[in-house]
Amino acid sequence: DITDEKVMKTIMQTVSNTDYDFFVVADGSVNSAADYETAGRERLFREDQPFEARNEELIRQYVCAEDVERVVAGCKIDNVFEHIKNGDVYKFNFSMCEKSGEIRRKQLQFTLIDYERKTFLMTLVDVNGIFIEQQQLLLKLKEALRSAQSAAAAKSDFLSRMSHDIRTPLNAVIGLSGLGAESDSIDETHEYLRQIGASGEYLLSIINDVLDMSKITSNSMVLHPAVVFLPKFIRETIDIVRPTINAKNIDFEVRMHGITTMYMRFDPTHVRQVVINLLSNAVKFTPENGHIELYLENISHESKFVKNRMIIRDDGIGINAEFLPKIFLPFEQENTMNDETRVGTGLGLSIVKSIVDLMGGTIRAESEKGKGTAFIVEWDIETASADEMPVKESEPLPQTAELGGHRVLLCEDHPLNARIAVKLLENKGMLVDHAKNGQLGLEMFQNSGIGYYDAILMDIRMPVMDGLTAAKKIRNLDRRDAKSVPIIAMTANAFAEDINESLEAGMNAHLSKPIDPRKLYETISSFIGKNIEDKGYAK
Repeated sequence: DITDEKVMKTIMQTVSNTDYDFFVVADGSVNSAADYETAGRERLFREDQPFEARNEELIRQYVCAEDVERVVAGCKIDNVFEHIKNGDVYKFNFSMCEKSGEIRRKQLQFTLIDYERKTFLMTLVDVNGIFIEQQQLLLKLKEALRSAQSAAAAKSDFLSRMSHDIRTPLNAVIGLSGLGAESDSIDETHEYLRQIGASGEYLLSIINDVLDMSKITSNSMVLHPAVVFLPKFIRETIDIVRPTINAKNIDFEVRMHGITTMYMRFDPTHVRQVVINLLSNAVKFTPENGHIELYLENISHESKFVKNRMIIRDDGIGINAEFLPKIFLPFEQENTMNDETRVGTGLGLSIVKSIVDLMGGTIRAESEKGKGTAFIVEWDIETASADEMPVKESEPLPQTAELGGHRVLLCEDHPLNARIAVKLLENKGMLVDHAKNGQLGLEMFQNSGIGYYDAILMDIRMPVMDGLTAAKKIRNLDRRDAKSVPIIAMTANAFAEDINESLEAGMNAHLSKPIDPRKLYETISSFIGKNIEDKGYAK
């Protein structure tokens, strides 16, 4: 039908003009071919001209040299028919130089038309856009592979260091405890215990770094802003690193310029972590009798926010220029071999940068090998006033009470932890009742007389009933001391959200394991003193 023929011709011309460079019908039985007539295009084949000869002529004229022989061989009639005789589509790509001189990626496709006559359709389509996308994707994949391999190597090196850094203090703990058990000298045993304590604190710092990095990589770090009195915050922060500064006889200087307010609202825990980490690094890499400076400046003040700049500068060993771009990457350390200053996780600066980023600030490092390093932190901090402080700086600290003779309910499932806690409390003359889980603790409190317990120390993770549930149930009991008895969390759950969960469950304070005896005594003492005033009844 003439109408159907015109429709088909229009369709083929449209497809040819939009998607294909040409359509060629080849008859393998007589080695001839003809390209489908398309308006405005030069005919490539005639029926009286051998297909293979003309095709090779065109290939050698336009196909790029590195692909010529492969394309010639691929277009041989026998080779084509071998690939398509079962109805499969045969195609391959190559590079072609067009008349304009542009190199483009093309694809030849062969499709079976008639098996008996070895007739097939040959089409040429431009795949340059797809090829470029694939090349770009390939480059991205290669870069991702290189990054993954680099990260894997860094993590492998990190794990190797962790194995060394964890085993070193652990070996000290085990070895020194053995020596202490065999020693007949009290002074010698005390020295062993002191060294065990130092090794344990170092081991704890490693664990804290790893846990912090885990929270950062899982995007679960959350800021908890609070109003802070700046002079007190600076003083308490410096006090933490003061012993190591003094031990190396380092000249330490604090300078402030243009500070417009002494009250600010930020997350004191995480900001302190930034400052201590940077100061600890400065101390570690600064030789004895060196100099470290902490400089604070308000560089602008707009509305309720000040742009604060903090610089921690030292005259220590400095950082190689080649390593400086990697300084904030996790797991990276410079010169980890045969360098006694390169101890720790290598996570500290990565944690610092993550905290600064979370606060919307920036951090950069400037350093010259052999001359020292400066870390510059800039962030916008909300201003506050003295009236917004939860406790005024002028108010006295709460009065503490003597611990001797007071009774404590200890809820702790781990036998060794319970034994240590009982011994610490009994050393202060306290009376201790021990419950192995939250359910037993709840029952012991329920069955006790009003005001029998002066405080409850509550672990969080326990079998049968956890500490959070036990605390809530104690607070909901229908007895007049249920609301007032101090409940203090004493747990290995040490993150900010863990502290919030404890407080929301009705606990008064949260102590993280391993327990600092001094902090334990101070906390119990302050709450017992307040509890005695609040009770208003005799035991």
